[in-house]
Amino acid sequence: MFSMGYDDFGKDELKCSDYNQEYIRQRMDGAPVDRNLIIITEPMIINCLNELMPSGDEGKYARMVKLDIKMVTYLKMEYRSISEIANLNQLTNLVKLQLCNNVIKKIQNLDVLVNLVWLDLSFNSIKKIEGLDKLTKLEVLNLHRNFVKRLENLDNNLRLQMFHISTNKLDNLENLRYLRRLIRLRSVSLQGNPVAMDPDFVHYFVAYVPHIDLIDHIIVPRAEREIASAKHKLQVDKYAATEDKLIRRASIVEAEEEVKLLHKEAFVDGLQEDEFWNLLYETDTEGKVLLQLGDTDDIQVM
Repeated sequence: MFSMGYDDFGKDELKCSDYNQEYIRQRMDGAPVDRNLIIITEPMIINCLNELMPSGDEGKYARMVKLDIKMVTYLKMEYRSISEIANLNQLTNLVKLQLCNNVIKKIQNLDVLVNLVWLDLSFNSIKKIEGLDKLTKLEVLNLHRNFVKRLENLDNNLRLQMFHISTNKLDNLENLRYLRRLIRLRSVSLQGNPVAMDPDFVHYFVAYVPHIDLIDHIIVPRAEREIASAKHKLQVDKYAATEDKLIRRASIVEAEEEVKLLHKEAFVDGLQEDEFWNLLYETDTEGKVLLQLGDTDDIQVM
């Protein structure tokens, strides 16, 4: 399983933030730079993949081998002035996708990327969290420096561990409670949002989302947790009575999906137990005799 640590995430974040400052200023003022619409195309994908190949003789030989786009697990397409996500249908094995530093306005056309674990959409013009329902394996999501106003539509992303949404337009303290349902979430970045200016921001967030370990890359001290818990206990208990039911239901659904995935990998998905055993002995005449014996209690030791 692909896994990425906090330090690795920070390194990529810094790398993607190295961008034209005047361009960023105009975008964050609400007036993105006017550019021709550029949609992701297959030739663009191939070009980006070639750029990721090693240099020297190793890269020379790698380019001589015909590229099988379906086997690609990592794709970086930054600084391309991309305005629309499209034509990623063949990248079904993609694990990590970087589309930072573009002019993307909407999260869309990602449904086929069911193996995606890491998604970087920082430094774009996105206003709404959407289009991530099918990305159930997603562990890291970076939406730093966009225009998102509300936390929503992440109910299916139960494996999310790191969520970077700093410098957006979040301004509702109560909306932060939404992240409580993401029970594996351990690190979240919220600085640069209007909501982070509220003097009760940290205590409120920690009280409602107690499983968080880091806020803005800083470990939450035990003392702060205790203060937050005492301060908001009554409200949190009331909220948890209904919200935690959703969390438990979501966990059950996730467990069922994992079992289905195991069955699929074992090529037995969709089969009933009796059907499975019948098919197993389809060409085994001696094995078919066993099926006719019934339960083991009916078999007598000779």
